[in-house]
Amino acid sequence: MDQFSDKADIAPYAAESIAFMVNAGIVEGAGSYLNPHNSASRAEAAVLLYRIISMNPKN
Repeated sequence: MDQFSDKADIAPYAAESIAFMVNAGIVEGAGSYLNPHNSASRAEAAVLLYRIISMNPKN
């Protein structure tokens, strides 16, 4: 999480979950930003779901 300059903008309740998703490679951010206050585009949401589903060992 230290690589993101806007990590302080992440809500305290979400910090642990976001850190997990970053460490698991589910969330990559946009350069040095996570942009936690922005909405995800349809394509970004699709990639997020695909990465989560791909983690399931039953696939």
